[in-house]
Amino acid sequence: LSSQLPPGHALFMGNSMPIRDMDMYARPAAPPQQPLAAGTPSTGRPPASGLVPIAANRGASGIDGVTSTAAGWAEGLGRPTTLVIGDLSFLHDINALSLLRGGEARTP
Repeated sequence: LSSQLPPGHALFMGNSMPIRDMDMYARPAAPPQQPLAAGTPSTGRPPASGLVPIAANRGASGIDGVTSTAAGWAEGLGRPTTLVIGDLSFLHDINALSLLRGGEARTP
């Protein structure tokens, strides 16, 4: 998964096995690029490193609001984000899916 995410995407990891597996099996980051030589034109932007922003959530038991946090993080980054999550974490925050539809909030 770490080598398959397109440039410009982000990754949000669920707790327990998803984050442990990513730590164990993810492709290592590429070595940093060399600085531009003197006289080389610059675009004013840092060189593209190919690194993907990765985040994880920690709650009382590690499963509180993971889907909601990932959605907020993706919105704040302004990037498409892949969420890797376990079944219990997903079920614990399943109501977040209704909020992600983008419709108006309904009164309870």
